[in-house]
Amino acid sequence: MKIKCLSFAIIMVAIVLSGYLYFSEGSYYGEETPPAAINNEAESSCSVEKKSEQSPKTASSVRENDKKDEYTREELQKIRLQIMEEYPDATITDEDEYKSLFAAAFEHPDSTSLKLSLFLYNAKIGTQVAGINFCTDAEFASIEELPETTLLYCAIRSARCFCWDATWKNDPYFVPDADFFRKYTDDVEGFFKEDVEKQAYTYFGEDAKVNHFAEFNNDYRNYNYYEYAGVHTPIGRGGGPPSYPFVLSYTELENGYEVIFVSIQGGWRQENRFSKLDAYFIDSTEDEMLPKEAVEWYTEHGARARVILEEQEDGRLIVKSLEILRGYDTLEEIEAQKAYGK
Repeated sequence: MKIKCLSFAIIMVAIVLSGYLYFSEGSYYGEETPPAAINNEAESSCSVEKKSEQSPKTASSVRENDKKDEYTREELQKIRLQIMEEYPDATITDEDEYKSLFAAAFEHPDSTSLKLSLFLYNAKIGTQVAGINFCTDAEFASIEELPETTLLYCAIRSARCFCWDATWKNDPYFVPDADFFRKYTDDVEGFFKEDVEKQAYTYFGEDAKVNHFAEFNNDYRNYNYYEYAGVHTPIGRGGGPPSYPFVLSYTELENGYEVIFVSIQGGWRQENRFSKLDAYFIDSTEDEMLPKEAVEWYTEHGARARVILEEQEDGRLIVKSLEILRGYDTLEEIEAQKAYGK
């Protein structure tokens, strides 16, 4: 009898305590809100660090207040939105970091051209995500003409990658006790659907509509999409060196800029060196270029593009259109030009 009474007392305490926690913390699921406009300018590291210091409570709250093995699509959506709200915004590369990644950034003639190159880099235009040297996938006269896969890639690569494996508990986007996502994605990390849409809106405007299934039309995919969970997960393929947009000139418009730029490819072997296009897997470092030489080489031989950037009411820039003006010169063409004395 004592054992039964003791068990009953423990159960009652647990019920009272759980009810107290629920009403003191508030209901986990909030109202859905549309993605807020984000300024393209990088946040100060102070503001991001301050957010990071807050103990993440999102998934823990879910597991404490609603321990269950199955979640509906609607419940998972509310969980995703709450996690997005409670965690730091997506990391935006600032000027100092850009210069450390891309030594040729020091060769920009003025601060505005550097600022515009940095914006293109954060929007993934002129990078290996939406390149101009080897393909025309980034070219579009209006947002409706931008290839769906290119828009999807740009948005994913700008979004936050949340993880729920304790191995990454020190990651700023680690969500404790959110391992229930693994059941729906068979993965330990991923990009939330709403966050991907938010990044597309940020860099391409409100008319940018993400097709989350765009990649399924391609034979070579970089991400899987799990519709029920609303999560994109990386497949983890390798790749070549990164590419960086470099603004050659710009014209101020009434509400933005017309920008002419090239895309400079990083080196295969040395840090702060750059490779000539078509020079794959160089066995030596002799053909890799220093920053100033790389700017001169790409100005003469690299593909060139014109992009129109439009300033919005909230002060941020968006990409309105991109036109490739010329393709790059192959190494064979360059040698032929030298032979003819051009």
